[in-house]
Amino acid sequence: MRLVAALHDLALAFLTGGLAGVFVAVNVLFSRAPSREIAGQIGHAIFDRIGPASLALAAILLGARIALHRAERPGGARLAALALALVAAAACAVAALYLTPRMSAIWSGGAHAGDGAGLAGDDRARFLAMHIAANLTYLAAMISGAALLALRAIRRG
Repeated sequence: MRLVAALHDLALAFLTGGLAGVFVAVNVLFSRAPSREIAGQIGHAIFDRIGPASLALAAILLGARIALHRAERPGGARLAALALALVAAAACAVAALYLTPRMSAIWSGGAHAGDGAGLAGDDRARFLAMHIAANLTYLAAMISGAALLALRAIRRG
């Protein structure tokens, strides 16, 4: 069970810390890039990689959490830990399997403004709606991970 606990904690740390790092990096990217078009191209490449990576880490986390759940004594903290891992996995699945592919299709096939402002017209509105949803799902995964980290620390304390 120690190996499973170590795998759980590594996946949790990489998922939560990785998503936090991406939020900071993308914020800096969009504030410093010479245009929204360039920032969007870079952001597009980042999120095409973050989706599968976060989903893999969330799946490892959930699998390890299920194994640990069975080995731990019953209680509210055990159930909360499982619920948090499920939320993180579901959020990453929605972002990676539904939102990101649709955003990529809009970005690749959509009309881009000639002035470097990124997408234009209806494509921009559709993309922004998906973008907000993706941000919220990744934020849910990151917050669930942070809560799970705190719960693990409190339980060990």
